[in-house]
Amino acid sequence: MIKTSDFRALAAVLAAILAAGVLALVAVAEPAEAAFPGTAGAIAFQRSANGTIDIYRMNADGFGQTKLTDTPGFNTEADWSADGGKIAFVNGSDIWTMNADGSGETAVSNSPGLDNQPAWFPNGQKIAFVSNRDGGTKDIYVLSLNASGQPIETTRLTSFREDLQGISVSPSGKKIAFARDGEIYVMKPAPVSATNRPRKLTDNAATDANPDWSPGGKRMIFMSERTGDREIFAMNADGSREINITRNAATDDQVPVYSPDGKKIAFRRNFSEIWRMRADGSGAVQLTTGSGDARPSWQPLP
Repeated sequence: MIKTSDFRALAAVLAAILAAGVLALVAVAEPAEAAFPGTAGAIAFQRSANGTIDIYRMNADGFGQTKLTDTPGFNTEADWSADGGKIAFVNGSDIWTMNADGSGETAVSNSPGLDNQPAWFPNGQKIAFVSNRDGGTKDIYVLSLNASGQPIETTRLTSFREDLQGISVSPSGKKIAFARDGEIYVMKPAPVSATNRPRKLTDNAATDANPDWSPGGKRMIFMSERTGDREIFAMNADGSREINITRNAATDDQVPVYSPDGKKIAFRRNFSEIWRMRADGSGAVQLTTGSGDARPSWQPLP
C-alpha cells in the first residue's frame, strides 16, 4: 500500500518536471538577444569616408560590413524593397536601384533637379521620392517601374513649396507619411485634391521629421526636437499616444527605422554611428564606429 507521503513526494517530482518543461518552452518561444541578429535581415546604411559616400550593408549585430556601391559620386539614402531583393538609393541628383548584393546598379530617374529620399511601395513597382524638378520647390513624386525595373512614368503628388524631411510608404501601400514644415503628415499616394488632403499628425513648435511605419502599420516612429535635443518618439498611426522612447539629453538620435518584426529600431546617434535598440528604447547597442555613418534601412525578410 502506497503511503500519502509517497504520493506527495511523487507529486512534487512531477511538478518540478512540469515547471522545467514550461521554462524550456518559454526559452524557445522568446529567443535571447544573441539570437536576434540572425533572424532580422541586414541593415543598409551610408558611410562617408575619403571624400566620398557609399552604401554599405551589415548584419543586424553590426558584423559583416560590406560596401555595395561602385558608382562614382555620393551614394546616399538607401531604402530596401519590401521583398528584400532590391535597394533604392540616391546617386548625385537621381534615384538609382541595385540588387541586395550591390550588383545591377541602374539609374531610374533623370531630371535637371535633385531627386532624393526614395521610399519603395510594397509591390516593388513604385518608388515615392522628393524632388525639386518642377519650379525648384520640393514635392513628393511617385515613379512607376515596369517588370524589368525600368522607369515608365512619374506622377507629381504635391505642390507644397516647402521643405520635406523624410517620406515613408505604409506597409499596405495606401498611405505616405512625410515631414512638412517641421510636422508629420499622412496622405493617400495620389495627387492632392479636395478629397485627398494631407492630415497633420503632430502639432508643436519644434521640428518633427523622418517618420517610419511599423511593419503592421499601426505605429510610427520619428525624430523630434521638442525636448531641446534630437530624440526618437513613437505614436499611433493616427497621431495619438506620442511617447519619447530615447529619453537621453546627452545624445542626438535621429532617422529611426523599424526592424522587420517591429521589435527593434535602428537609428543614427550623434551624427556619426548607427545604433540599435528595442522598440521601447531600452537596450541600445552601438553597431558602427565610423565618423560618418547615417541613414540606416532594415532589410525586410522574404
